[in-house]
Amino acid sequence: MSDVKLRLLEAREAHLFAELQVCFDTIAKYNVDKSLKNKLLCKACIVEGNYSEFKDIVHQIQELKMSADPEYVPSFDKLSSYNDLLGCVRLSARRLEATPSTKELPSLPEQPKLPVLDLPYFDGNLQNWTLFYETFNSLIHASKVLSNEQKIHYLVSRLKGSALSVCAGIPAVGSNYDTIWKSLVERIKGPVSIIH
Repeated sequence: MSDVKLRLLEAREAHLFAELQVCFDTIAKYNVDKSLKNKLLCKACIVEGNYSEFKDIVHQIQELKMSADPEYVPSFDKLSSYNDLLGCVRLSARRLEATPSTKELPSLPEQPKLPVLDLPYFDGNLQNWTLFYETFNSLIHASKVLSNEQKIHYLVSRLKGSALSVCAGIPAVGSNYDTIWKSLVERIKGPVSIIH
């Protein structure tokens, strides 16, 4: 019975995290396509409403695992990652709500639109590192056009699984971009050099 409940809770946890990831990815898309404002605000409202359920599910999963195995050490890394992404979503939503619609703005010279980039995901698997690193480094990290705010959105939106834990505890904001990027590169550098 508890195994079924655990699997069900883990599936719901994954679903809620995926919804948040989609919302977070929409922030990067919004930086390129301003017509996504309403869609982003709608998604932000949904994931905001999911927060207490996600937190409760994480606690229930940890309790079930501890009940099944007294030696189990509880881990709240997923909750930390969720908090980091949700913090970025909240900040972006607040900024968007405070920004008047384009109809109310005086006409300003339009900034060039950035292309939508189909960057590979990195999930912590070392076999995927070289492709991710080379692509991200050349298109995003070395870019003189993108701000650190845009770079951090691109970076965090392309990390999954254990790779995303590099961001745990560090707010995913532009001022922390260099710290998060260096942490990711240094974390992977060691194992990759051992393999080669």
